[in-house]
Amino acid sequence: MIWRGGWPKLVALPSPFLTSLYPMTTQLIFNGLLVFGTLTTLLVAGLLFTFALLVMPGLGQLEDRAFLRGFQEIDGIIQRSHPIFVLVWLGSILSLLTVTIMGFGQ
Repeated sequence: MIWRGGWPKLVALPSPFLTSLYPMTTQLIFNGLLVFGTLTTLLVAGLLFTFALLVMPGLGQLEDRAFLRGFQEIDGIIQRSHPIFVLVWLGSILSLLTVTIMGFGQ
């Protein structure tokens, strides 16, 4: 046997049990992320729809200073005390991006 340089390749052979579970686990994660992404995207769309239909016309009837003050209060409430809002907003983007990347891998 002649050594041709380079490092030997180590191959880890998984057990048959783990090999049979891997596709099922991947599919379960894929489906879970797809459902989570769909639901959070629907929540974000509903939030934007409601905001555009109800909140903005109401704020639009205020004077300019009152409009800005009202908008600052809404932003402050979202930024200070609503981690659920951030979870839904960013969760929809991140889960759908992850599902897209996983989908290309299949």
